[in-house]
Amino acid sequence: MVESNSVTQRDDYDTFISYSRRNKEFVRRLCEALIEAKLKIWVDWNDIPPAEDWRQEIARGIEASNNFVFIISSHSTASAVCGEELSHAIEHGKRLIPIVLEDVGYDNVHPELGRINWIFFREGDDFDGAVEKLISAIETDMSYVRQQTHLLVRARQWEKAERNKSYLLQGSELRKAEQWLAEDVETLHATSLHATSLHQEYINTSRQVETEREDAEMRLRRLTPQQVKNRQAILNKVRKFWVEGVLEKSLHDQVLIELGLEEHPDAVVSSWSMEVETPGVANKTLPKGTKAVAIFDQLGEGRTLLILGEPGAGKTTTLLELTRDLLNRAEQGLDYRIPVVLNLSSWAAKQQTIPEWIVEQLNSKYQVPKSIGQEWVKQQELLLLFDGLDEVKGEQRDHCVAALNDFHQNYAPEMVVCSRIKDYSALSNRLNLESAIYLKSLTPEQVSHYLDSIDADLTGLRTLMEEDTALQELA
Repeated sequence: MVESNSVTQRDDYDTFISYSRRNKEFVRRLCEALIEAKLKIWVDWNDIPPAEDWRQEIARGIEASNNFVFIISSHSTASAVCGEELSHAIEHGKRLIPIVLEDVGYDNVHPELGRINWIFFREGDDFDGAVEKLISAIETDMSYVRQQTHLLVRARQWEKAERNKSYLLQGSELRKAEQWLAEDVETLHATSLHATSLHQEYINTSRQVETEREDAEMRLRRLTPQQVKNRQAILNKVRKFWVEGVLEKSLHDQVLIELGLEEHPDAVVSSWSMEVETPGVANKTLPKGTKAVAIFDQLGEGRTLLILGEPGAGKTTTLLELTRDLLNRAEQGLDYRIPVVLNLSSWAAKQQTIPEWIVEQLNSKYQVPKSIGQEWVKQQELLLLFDGLDEVKGEQRDHCVAALNDFHQNYAPEMVVCSRIKDYSALSNRLNLESAIYLKSLTPEQVSHYLDSIDADLTGLRTLMEEDTALQELA
């Protein structure tokens, strides 16, 4: 890439230049003129290798550039790579600036380029005069355009980080982004520049989370000193027992294998789907590296989630990793709800209502006075993480699901339920929750990678696993 030394401290670029390598000499001359005008340019001088990381670098360059200059020639309009670059720029709402090196006719260019005024750099045209027009086009509405680029880069980082809340906008930065989104700049209507759906989702999600955070702050400020003490006491107990005592010890010195996740929409039923007939929805494999907390966050206020998996697949580990992330937020004051882990296996003994059972469990497991537990349940101050639905006695399991559904309908809590998929699938009832995920079984490649990480001769085990299909199923 080429850039002016006076602007290298900026994270963005004034423009990305898309061109055919056959027009390289013209592009060199053009870049020299733009750099002399103190503009920061993204342009690739190298021949195009087939490597995927190269394409990702090009994509990042387009996203980080305020404008997208497309060199129109017979070669660029026939180039598949130039076409990919143009499509990526259009998808991300970039302002397109077409400049003509050769007359090719409007019918031979992308429709988005055809509707925009062209700047002519043909042989015989005034080069210096055309450069002035190009610089003017690049610098028009620059503050708006730079904000578009800045927010796009931030939104893409958020997207790549599985929509982690820490990447969202806050405070004055969020207000500035909302003002930008609402801004009506007349000169932009005739261009390709616009806020993309990702811009809108990023800013709107930032506002939603900011509102939730402000609400959490207001609720926490209203707590009495004793209420603050009670809240902190149970947060400490949940962390000490479940995160430090169970999760961290189980993962200590272990090689972590990242399991794939699938959405299983048919595993849960909502009150709406009871009234509206909908065809079966296919299971959906989630992007590699997706975390449970990211899925939970996407569900919004009133979140409810079912975690399914085979025996030993890591359901409880996933539940406790989610618990850890939610505890961090609660301790930082980002969420007023108190994450609490409870095991449903004890419910069958008395078959109480779920609120009564929760209060009793808070008292016996966490030493929370029943009066306080009752208030927490009533005021929806608990974020409930239920493990072990499959550990409820078989004949009582359907009744437990019915009790959980009744609790959900009458108290509207945020909650997560964990179960083996075989035991859950055998039930006649379904949980009335918002979403369900399934922890996929290990692939042969993952098992092989794990064995490679062990410092020992495992040739015999590898051979046995290759020959024994039953053992492969257990793995």
